[in-house]
Amino acid sequence: MIMIKRIKQGAAALLLMCVMTVLLPWCGITAFAATARIAFSDPSAAAGSEFTVRMKITGSEPLSTADVMLSYDAASLEFIEGTNTDGGNGALRVHGDAGAGGASTLAYELKFKALTAGTSQITVKEQEVYDADSKLVTVDQLGQSKVTVTAEEGASDDASLKSLKVSPGTLSPEFSADVDTYSVKVGTDVDQLIVSAETADSKAATQISGAEGLQMGENRVTVKVTAQDGQTSKEYVIVVTKEEGGASADSQTSSANEAFEMHISRRSFTVMEPDDTVEVPEGLVPTTITIDDHKVTGWVWGDEAEHEYCVIYAMNEAGEKGLYRYDLKNSERTIQRYFADSSSTAVSAETYELLAGQYDSLRKDYNLFRTLLIAVIVIALVLVVLLIVSLTGKKDRERRERLSERKDETESSPQKEEAAVHSWKEKREKLIPDPFEEEEAEAMEYIVEEDQDDTSEEETASEEDDFFDTIDLSFEDEEEETEHETAEPESKAPIRQLHPRPSSEEKQGDGDDFEIFDL
Repeated sequence: MIMIKRIKQGAAALLLMCVMTVLLPWCGITAFAATARIAFSDPSAAAGSEFTVRMKITGSEPLSTADVMLSYDAASLEFIEGTNTDGGNGALRVHGDAGAGGASTLAYELKFKALTAGTSQITVKEQEVYDADSKLVTVDQLGQSKVTVTAEEGASDDASLKSLKVSPGTLSPEFSADVDTYSVKVGTDVDQLIVSAETADSKAATQISGAEGLQMGENRVTVKVTAQDGQTSKEYVIVVTKEEGGASADSQTSSANEAFEMHISRRSFTVMEPDDTVEVPEGLVPTTITIDDHKVTGWVWGDEAEHEYCVIYAMNEAGEKGLYRYDLKNSERTIQRYFADSSSTAVSAETYELLAGQYDSLRKDYNLFRTLLIAVIVIALVLVVLLIVSLTGKKDRERRERLSERKDETESSPQKEEAAVHSWKEKREKLIPDPFEEEEAEAMEYIVEEDQDDTSEEETASEEDDFFDTIDLSFEDEEEETEHETAEPESKAPIRQLHPRPSSEEKQGDGDDFEIFDL
C-alpha cells in the first residue's frame, strides 16, 4: 500500500510539472506582451473641400514603427497626401515611425478631398506594429474613421438616370427615367451582366451591385444613384433570369465596329527607387527619366535607337510593389504592369553567335559520341559471336570425347569381365574352405605313421600326383564355360574321390593305402 501511494504521489507531481511547463510561457506572454490600439478622427467636410483625418497608434510600450493598410471609398473621397503614406484610388499604405520613433504614440495625418455628399468610412485592412525591441505588438483595438460630407450650396438633388443598358440581353420594358424595375433573360453560359448607367446629373454618383456571379434562376442587380447633395438617392432594380434559351454570352447589343467612349478609372502609383531585391530583366539598361519634374531611375532596352517607353519601379494603391511600363510620350503618359513581350525576348547578334557556337560544339560532341557508341556496339556483337562459337566448339569436343570414352570402354569390356571373373573366384576360394585339403592332411598322417618303412619316396610322389589329379574341378565359373561354348568341348576324366585306407588292424590284404573309386 505504501508503494502504491508513493507511485500516485510521484505521478501527480509529474503531471503538475507538465501543466506548469505548458502554462507558464502563455502566462508570461499575457503578462508582458506589449499591446497597442489604432484610433481615427471623424471629420466633417463639404463636398468639394479638403479635410484631414488623424490616425494615432498608441502602445503600452515604446513603439518603433508601423505598417498599416487602409481602405476608403474612392467615389466619395480623393486622397491628396499624408504622413509616410502612399497609394490612392481606395487603398493607402501608412508606414514608418512618423518622426516619433521610440515614443509610445505614433501620429499620422491624411489629407483628402470630399467628392460627393454623404457618409464615408476609412477602415484598417491590415496592420503590423513593432515595439522598440523590433518585436511585433498585439493590436487589440482597431478603430475607423467616419467622414461626413455635406452638400455644397445649391447642390443638385437629381438622382435619376439618363440611360440604362445591359449586355447581353435587352431590358424589358424599355428604359424610362420613371421606371425603376426591369427584367432581362440570359443564357446558362453568362456569369456576369454588364450594366451601363448614365446619370441625368453629371455630378451624381452611381453604384452597381449584384451583377457578378449570376446563379441559375432569378438574380437581383441594383443600380444606386446618389445625387450631388449626398442626401438624395434612387435605386434601379434589374431582375436577371438565368435559364436555357436566354441571351448567350456571345451575343452583343452593339456591333463590333460601333465606336464607343471608354473611361479609365483614375490610378495612383508611387514611384520608388529600386532596392537590391529588384530583379531587372535581361536586356534592360539603367537610365534616368523625368516624371512630373522628378528624376527617377528607370530602364530601357539597350538595342533600341529611339525609346518608346521605359520600365520603372513603383507601388500601386494596394501597396503592391513591382515593375511597371511607362509610356514616354507626353500625349499618353500611361502606365501598366510590366510583362515580357516579343521585344524583351529578342536575342542580340552577339548572343546568337554565342549560342550558335555552343550548338555546333554540342553537335560535334554528339556525332563523336554516336560514332563511339556504334563502335562499342559492333565490338560487343563480335565478342558475343566469338563467345557463342567458342561455347559451341567446346560442346562438340566434349561430345566427341564422351563418344571416344564409350568406344574404349566397349572394347575393353571382355578383359574387364575376365578380370572380374578371376577376382570373383579368388574371393570365393577365400570364403569357402576346401574339404579335400583337410582329408589330404589326415591321409598323409596315416601314411607316415603306418607305411613309413614300406613305401619309397617315388611311390609317395606318385601318390601325391595321383591325389592332386583327383581334385574336384567342379567349381569352374559359368561365365568361363560361356567363353568356351563356341569351342569343341574337351573330354573330361572321370571324377575320382579319395578315401583313406583302413587302419593296420582293418587291413584285409596287400595294396595301396588309398582306394580310388570312379564316380
